[in-house]
Amino acid sequence: MIISEVDSLNAKNKNSIQPIFYAKSNFIVTNDNHTYYFTNKKYIEFRIDSYGYDFSKPEYLKILPSDLREIQVDSLYLLLKKIHSEYTRKRIPLQIMIASDIDTIRNNSLVTFNQFSRKLNDDSLRIIYNYRLMTEEERVVLKAKRENKTYNPDSVKWKNGFGGMKFTKPKLDK
Repeated sequence: MIISEVDSLNAKNKNSIQPIFYAKSNFIVTNDNHTYYFTNKKYIEFRIDSYGYDFSKPEYLKILPSDLREIQVDSLYLLLKKIHSEYTRKRIPLQIMIASDIDTIRNNSLVTFNQFSRKLNDDSLRIIYNYRLMTEEERVVLKAKRENKTYNPDSVKWKNGFGGMKFTKPKLDK
């Protein structure tokens, strides 16, 4: 799978929605066949036309290296089933995000995601999954985890800034 080709097709689609960077369940797949999972602790269901939400950049999640759990390919299917069972009880479709460190995904876990999706989409509740390149925050946190380095999110000089909910002060009439 080549992410930039998918992004290009979405950009041409006039019905395409604003990009969403994170779901409640998020996976990072790397070119060297490692797969990591983390839960977005700030995740809330919202409508796409949410007033005041900046979709142009990912929101700041304050992910820590300890939040990233490495998942072996042979246990990925069971994790997906567990995540799906939580959504089944709520009767909402399962949405996951899959981020990659490079544009062309060759990670072995992609086969498992596709198998799970095909089986699930035969059932009544759907799975919605999106592919994208890793965010700056994911990249920095993953590097700290893999190199076993101390990580302090407050000391990182973020280059790209963050989106998410932006509250503006109302203008008061005098």
